[in-house]
Amino acid sequence: MIEDDIKLEFEKSIRAFFKENDAHRDATAIHISTMVYNCARLLWYHQRTAETNDRGFDTESLYRVWIGTKLHETPITPKHEINLIMDRRGYRVSGTIDEIFNIDGNIILADKKFVGRLPSAMNDHHRNQVMFYSVMLNDLRNVKVDMVALIYFSPVVDYYNKQRMSVFVNSVTTETLDEYRKKFLGLLDATIDGLINDTLPAKNTSWYCRYCPFKPSCDAGMKEVARLGQEMTNGSAVVNK
Repeated sequence: MIEDDIKLEFEKSIRAFFKENDAHRDATAIHISTMVYNCARLLWYHQRTAETNDRGFDTESLYRVWIGTKLHETPITPKHEINLIMDRRGYRVSGTIDEIFNIDGNIILADKKFVGRLPSAMNDHHRNQVMFYSVMLNDLRNVKVDMVALIYFSPVVDYYNKQRMSVFVNSVTTETLDEYRKKFLGLLDATIDGLINDTLPAKNTSWYCRYCPFKPSCDAGMKEVARLGQEMTNGSAVVNK
């Protein structure tokens, strides 16, 4: 059918777009976006498969990631898409700050997120991301971040709820920066130890285990995923291991 052919051509163009952009991306670097779930095992799998990862998204995921990518292409501030690269024990660590605001003398590091539903608070894994960026910006460029912000966008049209954007801001103190630096470097070192010694690092069990692309390879496999799903269904707390 002509309609299906048109959809297929659109999908092909998006995949070509990602392929072109990925040619400029350092696939072997440890990316901050994969560190946000605080799981060294997830990072270990990412690094072991980095050179063969071809963004094999299903169609639904492909559209979602494409929309998010187009969102990031629109600058809000002059300091937009700031690339950071550091070395940790011979491994490159890479991150890209979406926006840096300067409001009333406050340096505010912000990340933009495309979501299907606006959250009621800053998500923990997104807070990890902006705080890890803050650590890198402080340690690499001696820039003290006063606040971090998450800017959530939702394109869903609802005539009874016209809210399209939510913004959440947290202050950054010396104590919180030290806390996240310890978490950041500890996660990197656990991953690097595993890569050097060819041993599987400890995992951090969380809600993300249900969606992790490496769950079939994880030592607990589908049994662990099923257990997590049952806990969430029953309203049980998710624990870290």
